[in-house]
Amino acid sequence: MNKIPLEIIIPVFNEGNKVVKLMELFQTNINTQFRVLFCYDLDNDNIFEHEKTFSQFNFEIHLIKNPYRGPCEAIKEGFSKGNSDCVIVYPADDFLNFKILDQMYEQYLNGNHIVAASRFMKGGSMKDCPLIKSILVRSASFTLYYLSSIPIKDAAILSNCPHTEIRKEWIQRILDHDGFESDDGGIEAWIGLGKAVGLSREDVTSLKMVAPAAKFAVDAYVNFARNATWQEAIASSLTELFAPHIHQQRLDTWPEKYPWVDSEGMKYFKYRLGQARRDVQHGLEVTKDFFGRSRALQERALEILQFKLDVLWALADAIMLQQCEITLNGAKRK
Repeated sequence: MNKIPLEIIIPVFNEGNKVVKLMELFQTNINTQFRVLFCYDLDNDNIFEHEKTFSQFNFEIHLIKNPYRGPCEAIKEGFSKGNSDCVIVYPADDFLNFKILDQMYEQYLNGNHIVAASRFMKGGSMKDCPLIKSILVRSASFTLYYLSSIPIKDAAILSNCPHTEIRKEWIQRILDHDGFESDDGGIEAWIGLGKAVGLSREDVTSLKMVAPAAKFAVDAYVNFARNATWQEAIASSLTELFAPHIHQQRLDTWPEKYPWVDSEGMKYFKYRLGQARRDVQHGLEVTKDFFGRSRALQERALEILQFKLDVLWALADAIMLQQCEITLNGAKRK
């Protein structure tokens, strides 16, 4: 390849339906001379279905095979195959930020060795980011606050429970999240998910993105576990009845729907498949044994589950509200 001012590396995974639109946007909006390096993993990637259309563009497009797997390795392969002095890494599903690529190149010409157009830097924002991507990124940080509070909640249940056999089984939940010996645990795996969606470890663990409403909801749940009976606190965990199915759905669909998420970030869901099934079985046995004694106790169990659902809805609302612009149009229609 001849040397030109700018190369744009785009890691792809079955995103052929997006790249033609993206190339059209590049052609009409980028003034700097550039070439595009699409870096793919598999020979059957659907980008090849659109290869013939690449000739219509007035810039070079090259397909680079990644000998390994994942976007990080694809980007490194792009660096090794290119030969321009200035390189920009760009996501295949970003139809919003192409307008700033010339500005980034100008910053390079002005003597800057690294130009980072990052929403996570001081002054950065997620304005105009696709909503689903914004939600996934925010939820990585929000959910860590929830997950890091789970062992505290479980410790409260242990401190209130007088039964050795139940404590022996319940303590495994703390180890699952905090880790034990060579197992880093679920919290560390979730930090890995945060990194897989583009956050740094500091972005996730500092909890700086967590909205006050989310903290309030999680703290309310922990306080409930501290002050309720141990049987009531165990019953509140049964919202996890649906977790195995949801985790499996994520494992099945995220690689296709959100290919920009590094596969290493899926470890948490893989861990929780088996752990959640075990936890649900134990929690359900304890709850049925205690709350199945009378109609009044059954109603109490339902009240507890409704409280826990309210906590989870409050978390979901906090994430959504932080990503949306709110417009007031008057009183709600009845």
